[in-house]
Amino acid sequence: MNSLPAGWETRYLDEVVELRRGFDLPTRERRGGTYPVLSAGVTAGWHDEGPIKGPGMVVGRATNLGVPTWSDGDFWPLNTTLYVSDFKENCPRFVFHLFENMDLSGFDSGSVQPMLNRNYIAKLKVSIPPVAEQQAISEVLGALDDKIAANRKLAQTADELAVQTLRECDVAPLIDLVEHRRSSQMPLECGVDRVAHFSLPAFDEGESPEVVDPMEIKSSKFRVEAPSVLISKLNPRFPRIWEIPAVPEIPAYSSTEFLVLEPKYGSTSTLWAALRQPAVTRQLESMVAGTSGSHQRVKPADLLSVDVPDVRSINDRTRSTIDGLSAVIHAARRESQNMATLRNALLPRLMAGELRVRDAEEFVEVVLGQ
Repeated sequence: MNSLPAGWETRYLDEVVELRRGFDLPTRERRGGTYPVLSAGVTAGWHDEGPIKGPGMVVGRATNLGVPTWSDGDFWPLNTTLYVSDFKENCPRFVFHLFENMDLSGFDSGSVQPMLNRNYIAKLKVSIPPVAEQQAISEVLGALDDKIAANRKLAQTADELAVQTLRECDVAPLIDLVEHRRSSQMPLECGVDRVAHFSLPAFDEGESPEVVDPMEIKSSKFRVEAPSVLISKLNPRFPRIWEIPAVPEIPAYSSTEFLVLEPKYGSTSTLWAALRQPAVTRQLESMVAGTSGSHQRVKPADLLSVDVPDVRSINDRTRSTIDGLSAVIHAARRESQNMATLRNALLPRLMAGELRVRDAEEFVEVVLGQ
C-alpha cells in the first residue's frame, strides 16, 4: 500500500462526519418554495421549509446507496437518505467529494430492499488531508463544477430562445415536414466493434450517445444514417427530443422508443425547435389519456399527425437564429462533457493524494483557458 502524503491521516468515517436519517415528506405534501428536497443524487422537489442548515449534503440510504447530493443552502433531507449533521471541522465540500469517490453499494444491510446502515460504514477507513488542503482540493474540483453549471445555464437559455422563436408560426402536420426512417438492424451485424447508441438513458444523462460494443445490445435498433431528430413515444409529458445535427463516424443506432425523423425542409435545428413547442407536448399528452401513468406511449401514426410550426414558412433570418442557438447548445454540452471527463479523472487521484493540488490547479487553468 502506498504511504499517505505528509500531513494526511487515516481515520474512521465516523470520526470525519456524523450521519443521521432524513425525514419523511411525501410528494403530495411538498408545498413548493425555495428549499430543495434532497434524495440520493438528485433534487427530488421543493418545499417551503428547510430544517437542515446549509451548506450540507445527503447520501442515499434506501436508493442509490451512498450516492451524495449537495446543497449550498438550507434543505430538506428525505428519509431515504442520511444527512450530515456534523462535519467535525472538516471542509463540507471536501466531504461531499469524499463520498463521491467511495462506492458504498456493497454495504447493503437490507433483507428485502436495499438499505445503507450508517453503523455498517462507521468504521470504514478513509484518507483525510489537513483542512487547508481539503479546501484547495474542493476549489480545484469546484472550478470545473462551476464551468459545467455555467454551460448548463447557457444551454438552457439558448434552448428557451430557440423555442420562443417559433411560437407565432403557422402550423402543419408533422408528417408533411419529415421523412420517418424505420430501417432496423441488430447492431452486432454491423461488423465493427464500437457503435453509437442513442438510448433513453443516454438522453437523460446529458444527450450524448453511448459508445458501446454492439454485443451489449441484445435487440434490433433503428439505424441513424443522416442528420435527424429523435422524438420519444414514451411518456410525452417528459419530452425527449434529441437533435443529431451530424451523424457519428461509427454506426449509429436509436432506441425503438424513439421515432427517427429526417427534415425535408431546413435543418435539424428548426425541426428540433418545432417539436420542442409546449403546444406539441400538449397534443401528445392528449393522445395517451387513460393509459398506464408510468408507461404512456403515443402511437407513431398519431405522433406524426400532430400540428407543429411549419418550418417552410420561416425566413432565412429566423432559420439562422435557430441554427446559431443550436450550435451554442451543442458547444456548451461538448465542453461540459470534456469538463466532466477531466473532473472524473482528477477526483480519485486528488482524494488519494496521488496528485498534488498545485499540479491539478495548473492543468485546470490551462483547460479553462484562464
